[in-house]
This record gives sequence, C-alpha cells and structure tokens, in this order.
Amino acid sequence: MIQKTKIENIIKKYDILKLISSILEVKKSGNSFFTRCPFHEEKTASFYISKKSQRYYCFGCHRAGNIINFIMEYKKCSFLSAIEIISKEKINNKYNKNIKDEPVYKIFNYLNGILIKTTENNITKFIKNRKLNEESITKFKLGIISYHIEKIKNKNIKIFLSKIGILDRNTLKLNKVFKNRLIIPIRNMKGEYIGIGGRTIFNDFKPKYINSPESDIFSKKKIFYGIYEAKKNTNSFIIVEGYFDVIKLHQFGIKNVLAILGTAFSKDHLMFLKSFCKKIIFCFDGDKAGKLASIKTAFMCLPFLFEFEIIKFVIMPQNYDPDSFITLNGKDKFLLLLDKSIFLIDFIFLIMNIKTLNSYFFFKINKILENVENMLVKNFVINYLSNYLYFGLNKIIYNKNVASIFIKACIYLIKKKYLIYKINFDKIFCNKYIFFNKDIRIFLDLCFLIKNNLNLNFSNLNKRLINKIKLKCVNIILLINKMPIDMLENEFLSILKKIESYNLK
Repeated sequence: MIQKTKIENIIKKYDILKLISSILEVKKSGNSFFTRCPFHEEKTASFYISKKSQRYYCFGCHRAGNIINFIMEYKKCSFLSAIEIISKEKINNKYNKNIKDEPVYKIFNYLNGILIKTTENNITKFIKNRKLNEESITKFKLGIISYHIEKIKNKNIKIFLSKIGILDRNTLKLNKVFKNRLIIPIRNMKGEYIGIGGRTIFNDFKPKYINSPESDIFSKKKIFYGIYEAKKNTNSFIIVEGYFDVIKLHQFGIKNVLAILGTAFSKDHLMFLKSFCKKIIFCFDGDKAGKLASIKTAFMCLPFLFEFEIIKFVIMPQNYDPDSFITLNGKDKFLLLLDKSIFLIDFIFLIMNIKTLNSYFFFKINKILENVENMLVKNFVINYLSNYLYFGLNKIIYNKNVASIFIKACIYLIKKKYLIYKINFDKIFCNKYIFFNKDIRIFLDLCFLIKNNLNLNFSNLNKRLINKIKLKCVNIILLINKMPIDMLENEFLSILKKIESYNLK
C-alpha cells in the first residue's frame, strides 16, 4: 500500500497546471486558468485549474480533484497506474509521444499489411467466413506470421518478441505454434503491445486459441482484450468471452466492450474494472460453458454489489455468442438483448431456480451469503429476496437482532400447534433469567391458549395476541408452512434449548 505521505509529496511536487497545459489549450483569465473540459463536450471553457490549491473543477460536469484524480480520469487508469505515470515523470512526453513511431508498432503494422494483401486461400476464406471487414482488420492490427521477422537485428526487439511468443525464447527463431494462425495483438490501456493471441484458421485444428506465455507484462487473469480501444468511450463496459466478440461489436459500432482472454473472469479483473468503471454488463456465450461462467461470475461479484452502480447479465440464446448473434441478427436486436439484461441479484435468483421453499432452498441462500462479509450487502440481499418471494425471510435468515427467541417460538407454535408437546415446561420454569425478558409472558400466554384449545383458530388468535407478537414477524408463518416437517421440528427444538439456557448475557 502506498503511504499517505508519498501521495502528498507527489501532489506537491508536480504542477497540475503544467500537466494540463501539456495536454489541453489553457487560457489565463485574470488570476485564473480555464480550458475546455476533457470529460464532456462544451463550447465555452468551464474547466477551472487552481495553481494555488493544485486542484481542478469543472463548472459544467462538476468533476473535481487533484493531479492524481485528473490522470485517473483522463487516462482511464487505476490509482496505482496514475501514481506510476506521475512519479516516473512520464507525463509530458507520454501525451505527446506518437506510438506509431515505436519499432514494435511497426512490426505489427507489417504483419497486418501482409494479412490485408494476402491471397492465400485458407486465410481469405477464414476472414470471409468471419465476415471481418478491412477496417476491423486494420483497427485491431490482425496479422499473420512472416519469416522476415527473424531478420530483425535489434536485440531488444527480438527479446520482446520472444517474451510474447512470436519468436522461440531459446533460438530466437520463428515460433511454429503460430503458423497457420491469425495473429491478434493484445494491447494495454496505454496502447503498448504486451502479448498476442493466435486463432487457427482451420476449425478442426486444436487448440483453437493460443496466447502469449505468462510474463511480467502479460497475465491473462488481469488483462482485458480491447481495453485500449474501449477506454475512452464510456465508464460502462460489456464483458464478453472472445477476441472476435470485441472485434465484431466494434464493427457494428458498439465500442465499450472488453474480452477476457480464454480464462475465467477473475477477482483481479473485477478490481481492475472497479478503479475506473461504474457499470458492467456481462455477455457470455450461450453454451453450457458460457452459462457456467456467468454463474461463477455472478457469485464473485455479489460482495462488490455496492462498488458499482450497475452489474447486469445478458442471457444469450442457446449456442450463440455476441459475434454470431450480432452478425446474424444485426445491431438493433443485439441492443435489445442488452436492454433485457438482468440485474445481478435477479440473475442469481433466476439461476438458482427459486420456486419452492424447502430445506435445500435455505441451504442455497446461506451458501450465497457465506462469502459476503459486508453486512450492508448481506442485509440488502436478504431484504430483496424477501420482496422477491413476498415472504419475510429476513426474520429467519441472519436475524439475530430481529426478534427474541420467545417470539420466534411463538411463531412456530402459531402455525404448528402440535409443537406444544415438545416443550418441557419444568426446564423452562427452572431458569430464573427468562422472567427478565418481557417476551416470555407472550410466549407463556400463547402456550396456555394452545394447551387449552388445540383447535384454536388463527383468526381468533389475531385478536388476542397479534399486536404483542408484532405484526412484522407474522409473515414468517407463511414461510414456516412451506418448510419440511423435520426441518421445522429441528428449528423449534433448537429454539427451546436456547430458551432453557437463556441468560441475561
């Protein structure tokens, strides 16, 4: 963790006015400095920069902050990345640098050019079947391997190409595993090439995809494909599974899309998104693997429910993926699919197939919540589920402070009066502490009524004790009625043991 003093030193050391002036056209007005806001469209400059306080404020969109906040917002990067950019003094030259002048960029541009000009039948057939246009091929620098790369003399470039897998690490010769594969370059948020994916052009050839090996610059569980192309478009993202999902959605004008790299969505992915994103829509494939990935991702996201404004899931039609769906049905129908996406909690309830209340139901609900440490999230899920099923589940699940054990015992007795025979009154009356709890009188009154009238009608009971038992707990009666007998009896016996051993602590 970065120390607070280091953060303060960075803010003091680097001039926010100098930074913003290197990026935007800043004009002085009296003792103030203004420019057009880079975060929203405007005709009149309303973005104010204070040299004295080293802060900025936009009178239009109300964004405000210090130099670190500006870098995070402008570069769409994480807090740590912003610190790194500033502390390494990469600010001015980084913004003015033309990435197209980089040798590595020229290499991928060269491979891209070979693909565009190729007349090789298998490759052109693959591109045609995928319905990829030349604009998409150029934009994402798709390419094919060429033996001319072995002739590169720059040793550092060769080492880099071996690190990402194009050249063999030992011989620095062309890596043959990428032969007959479409090369898909992978870039980070800064636009730097950090790896590649290779898709076989023959559908019966396995494995279909090969990625760069894990390294200090490439880790599949932390990287999104398409982050460089998507980062400036929005603060909400569609998360898909594959490279071609990203490319095809861009081709149809949907640019706020990222793909995981042939691996499960990870907590690292979630933390990465959390730093600069407010809304997530997961749109995984409609096959069995895609559905399982959606389920796993939903449970992973639940503890972070309040960290995002929206977390939703698209239910893709069977055996479709975003690429094939939008290709066959068009942009409008895909957007309609997004509009029908389901909120995180609703999606979890849907996949759990909650229709009946039984012991397995309680097991599943507790399973959901056992990894949720945030009590706000936990209580929200419970209350939401209560409304979802029109039952007062929150009075039973995680309800230590909702109702006393005496009231809970009353609720069980109200619905299942035969439970009166399970009570050992001698043990209860031997416990002097129970009489310090005001609810014991309600419990004993109810026991007396039931013992003297086992045919007591609940509607009559309403008139006598309902106000004392508290109306908010009565909904549990509906729930208890659905519980299996063995579970109901065990729950009631557990409550009786607590009554018998009740003390003031």
